[in-house]
Amino acid sequence: MSNLEKTKESIKPVPVGLVQKLRDHMADPEPEYPHDLINKIVEQREQTTDGLLAIADEYLQGSMRDVTIEKWRLSMVALFILSKFREKRAFEYMVRLCKIPPYALEHVLGDVSTGHMPEFLASTFDGNWDVLYSLVTNQDLNEYLRAAVINAYVVLYTHDLMFREQILAIFSNLFKELYDDRSYVLTKLVRKCDTIHATELSEQIEKCFDDGVIEFFFVNRESVKKSFFRSRAEAFAKMKVYPEYDFIDDLEKVMGWMFRDNN
Repeated sequence: MSNLEKTKESIKPVPVGLVQKLRDHMADPEPEYPHDLINKIVEQREQTTDGLLAIADEYLQGSMRDVTIEKWRLSMVALFILSKFREKRAFEYMVRLCKIPPYALEHVLGDVSTGHMPEFLASTFDGNWDVLYSLVTNQDLNEYLRAAVINAYVVLYTHDLMFREQILAIFSNLFKELYDDRSYVLTKLVRKCDTIHATELSEQIEKCFDDGVIEFFFVNRESVKKSFFRSRAEAFAKMKVYPEYDFIDDLEKVMGWMFRDNN
């Protein structure tokens, strides 16, 4: 039995209640942000988690042809809340989102695609490092979603869920596997090496610049060298306060843009 099948098997039927109220509210083509309802769903996590997982499962099981703005918005809200819960059973769904065919990505994920995928993956991460790595190296997937997975590593590292030796080993291996990739992913890898102050990987970074396999619009040799002059402590302190490297927490802040009164 696959992990996804186990996840679906573990989802218990939920009586009509808060999650159904969320479904009803999100059926409005232009809903307002449901402050009280979201707060109650969060407060009653034990009673609402399975219902939220069911929403995610329905969305990913359905046909892409049936995706409406209402279904999309409901499903994204469910995923945001599950991320706030740090619900590990939701990780399988985040992985499936990353595997959406590139031609359907915008239709199924919309503006959430790369902007929040690192937080989705990191917030629900279930400990399966091999899955994360396989997403980055899978050249059949959208290059920007693959690059987003690299950001997820940095989120986990920032919150002390990865040892430095671990993230350096993974990034070092990625330099080897991605060298002939010819996508944005390698550029993102160099950018994140800059972020985590990976001076230990300077030789591999320099080789990428020397061989012209980096998109200089996003990162250049001089900026990396300048960053590496800082101390590791300074770099880590900056990561700690930068929203890009945080988990999903403030729900209205991260998903309020989807609602009429928050635009």
